[in-house]
Amino acid sequence: MEITNTHVDALIWDYINRYTSQNEAARIVRDALDNLGVGLRPLLDHISVRTNDIQERALEFEAFGFSYDDNLGVMERDTWWAKVYRKPGFPAIYLDQAFHDQRGVDSPLTGWVNKFSDGGLHHIAISVGTLEVAMKGLNALGIQFAGEIIGEVGSEYRQVYTVPEMIDGEPFTTLELIERRWGFTGFLSPVAGEPKM
Repeated sequence: MEITNTHVDALIWDYINRYTSQNEAARIVRDALDNLGVGLRPLLDHISVRTNDIQERALEFEAFGFSYDDNLGVMERDTWWAKVYRKPGFPAIYLDQAFHDQRGVDSPLTGWVNKFSDGGLHHIAISVGTLEVAMKGLNALGIQFAGEIIGEVGSEYRQVYTVPEMIDGEPFTTLELIERRWGFTGFLSPVAGEPKM
């Protein structure tokens, strides 16, 4: 039998489920997080910083020991590009900006940075156990989501965004929920396309 990531997940969760059935404190924490829709392994996965100059903005994070993830490389979309900076034990820093040439003319990032902040947070991403469960729990608290989940059930990466907070009729910030599995370090699923805000 070939051992798959699904087998490893089942093994780990079997241990966790047995443990939480025998440890009241762990069970209380698990239940509270499950009721919230986050699950037992909540994690601030990354923060997303929008800027007009990734290289300049990266200096702030490099001064605190973050380094460019050259394994991931530069991520390019139609109108914008991004780089990721990491430091062990801390959320990743996702820096993105519009292209400064013709490709960036229609990018929503330029207008966002000019209106709200060069270097401001556009979103934070929270890792959850299962997006559908998290969405149901957060819907019960009045949180609405923009669009459908991106990514297939059981895949290494899935994502969904909340309806953005609005300022002067324009999208400002949003919250991203993600499922990240099996050591996947990427940030955009192949079908994610252009950001909506």
